[in-house]
Amino acid sequence: MKIDYHTPFYSNQFYHIYNRGNNGEKIFYTSENYLFFLSYSKAINQQIKRTGGLFQKRFKRTIIEDKTSLVRSTLYIHSNPAHHKLTSEFRNYLYSSYLPLLSSKVTKLKRDKVFEWFGGREGFISSHKQKVDEFKSEQFFLED
Repeated sequence: MKIDYHTPFYSNQFYHIYNRGNNGEKIFYTSENYLFFLSYSKAINQQIKRTGGLFQKRFKRTIIEDKTSLVRSTLYIHSNPAHHKLTSEFRNYLYSSYLPLLSSKVTKLKRDKVFEWFGGREGFISSHKQKVDEFKSEQFFLED
């Protein structure tokens, strides 16, 4: 099945939005870069003395139409940093929602809602332990 990466946006709908660095280059060079992602293309170019677009193409998106897709997308997003070797263990990756979801610290994340998708907190944890290995064998990662 071909995925339409440029579907229109609809209100009250979940989307998985993603992009990749131009020429496959990394887009984060220091830990501070992660903190200023929304308006930092110019800053990155100045920091590393480069010109041109930071991203390869316009961002892509896939619509998430049901709970199964929502759960799979959450697992994919959490495991993707390890897949791309940004970390050896996704559970320890600092720039993911995985740790804040499990933390008791104040957050704007909707912990209870996310845990509900997985049948509770323990289901969230066990799904991450089980499904990540399955994704590796299924070629679930978006690579185009």
